[in-house]
Amino acid sequence: MSDIRKKRVESLLQQELSQMLLKREVKDPRISESVCISRIETSRDLRYAKVYVVNYDIKVNMTDSVEALNHAAGFMQSLLGKRITIRHVPRLTFILDAGLEAGFRMTQKLKDLEIHDPE
Repeated sequence: MSDIRKKRVESLLQQELSQMLLKREVKDPRISESVCISRIETSRDLRYAKVYVVNYDIKVNMTDSVEALNHAAGFMQSLLGKRITIRHVPRLTFILDAGLEAGFRMTQKLKDLEIHDPE
């Protein structure tokens, strides 16, 4: 499997899954409206995909959203199978992207420091 094809499939999966979340096709109230897909990593044979999600609203608890997304993974896989032409639709596993979330928190703390700066 070439890395170019793998990257192309990851990009296509990210685009389609983002559209599903944006259009609220998964009707689970536990999924926050501000959930976004940060990146996707597929296995070499494209049978498995780790979907890293992040929430831009730092006040929302993401564990419920990730749990709901993992619960709806089968439904999302079936929608992907109808929308894209690929031999095997990867099995989706949603994971909280802690790196981006930590970056958002750090940025918020820096903004709070600027507000309270006496200068």
